[in-house]
Amino acid sequence: MAIELAQILADVPWVEVGYTIITVGLALLVSKIFYAIIKNAMEKFASKTKTTLDDILVKELETPVHLFVVLFAIWLSLTIYPGMQKYWQYFDLVIQALLIAVVAYGLTKTITATVKWYMQKKKGKSYKYNYLLVAKKLVNAFIYIIAFIIILAQFGIEITPLIASLGVGGLAVALAFQDTLANYFSGIYISTDKDMTIGDYIEIPGLVAGTVVEIGWRATKIKTWDGNLVIIPNKKMAESTIIDYSKPKDPITVPFEVAVSYKVKSDKALKVLSDIVKKIKKKYPDLLTDSEPTIRIDRFEDSNIIYKVFVEVTNRSNKYKFMGIFNKAVAEAYEKGLLKVDYPVIKLAK
Repeated sequence: MAIELAQILADVPWVEVGYTIITVGLALLVSKIFYAIIKNAMEKFASKTKTTLDDILVKELETPVHLFVVLFAIWLSLTIYPGMQKYWQYFDLVIQALLIAVVAYGLTKTITATVKWYMQKKKGKSYKYNYLLVAKKLVNAFIYIIAFIIILAQFGIEITPLIASLGVGGLAVALAFQDTLANYFSGIYISTDKDMTIGDYIEIPGLVAGTVVEIGWRATKIKTWDGNLVIIPNKKMAESTIIDYSKPKDPITVPFEVAVSYKVKSDKALKVLSDIVKKIKKKYPDLLTDSEPTIRIDRFEDSNIIYKVFVEVTNRSNKYKFMGIFNKAVAEAYEKGLLKVDYPVIKLAK
């Protein structure tokens, strides 16, 4: 055993192994120097352009490029040094496999750079990228799986059964995580569709109303007016009817209902309500727009006539401020006798 090992070591062309090591070291040194020059030039160029994608790409691809140079130097040494050529048959497939792995690594770094650039571009905006980061990981994992399958094929390993197994396994995983995947893709739809964004005040009739604070990969978080946080699965959000009070943008038209007795003539009731709106508009000019309010009879009930007042407030927050002021003014009109309200009367038979 010792004699055989000594014989193997004696047959190794140590001088040319040394040349190979020097070649690899020089190639790596040249690569680093060249890359440093490129990085410096790209940083200067990026400062003069509107996009930083090129600069981010250069930084992210530095390691894959150096690895590629090292593999190329090894391949070159096995080709040009006569003493190393006899090892080519042993290292040929290994170098090919490593080259495929480096290319896959470079692709994932390119995707990472693109995602980083996009997130920097949108920096400062109320927007969450959880779904984007998860998508990046899924795509990168897919690239590595494909690279692994190609490497196995290079070594002559039958990959058809493996692909079939992956297909069955993927189906099993998809069924097991059906709800999770539905929530994830619904989150992507909600985020990319932009119909609803962070900061919007929304209402899901019969469920919740509040401000959207986060659109995650699994659920959307809504903060209600009383400070509670409601977490709704994205699948349910995508299937629900949503009223977005933040779109279209301000101003917004809001309706108010006022009950007035049949004993008050309709012309008088309409005038009193109109005067109330005019006084509020004069005293609080920032609450309402210049649009004229609409006041009309909405319906007839058993004890009162229901009048509907439509006003255009300057923004959603002013809706609640106007509501308080308007209701107080209507209450004062009741107290002064300008308006009256009747209550249902039930007569009991003797």
